[in-house]
Amino acid sequence: MAVLVGIRAQPAWRFIADRSSLAEPDINTATLAGTKQVTDFHLLNVAAANGSVLATFDTRIPAALSDADRRHVEVVRVTRVTVRIDLHRIDPGGRAGRSAGRGSVGACSSGTREP
Repeated sequence: MAVLVGIRAQPAWRFIADRSSLAEPDINTATLAGTKQVTDFHLLNVAAANGSVLATFDTRIPAALSDADRRHVEVVRVTRVTVRIDLHRIDPGGRAGRSAGRGSVGACSSGTREP
């Protein structure tokens, strides 16, 4: 809830009422190909009707839209990060790294480690 409260505290935040309908769309629905796209198109239509932009992690949405409607969507890009950890620096006895082969490189997980 703290994240939601923080977002709502931003000066640019505003509530957008859903008064749109795909029966009378502000976007081109001719490219809507199936039932799995209805929610995406509806959210995009809400954004377009209110002069806003739909932010999404779904990279498939822009490809499903007409060229003119792509201005109403922004894909939030996420990059994958690989982390290598020398477990001997964390666990000088090497107990935590033994299952990772030679014990020098392994994965780190969240949570607590027993001594």
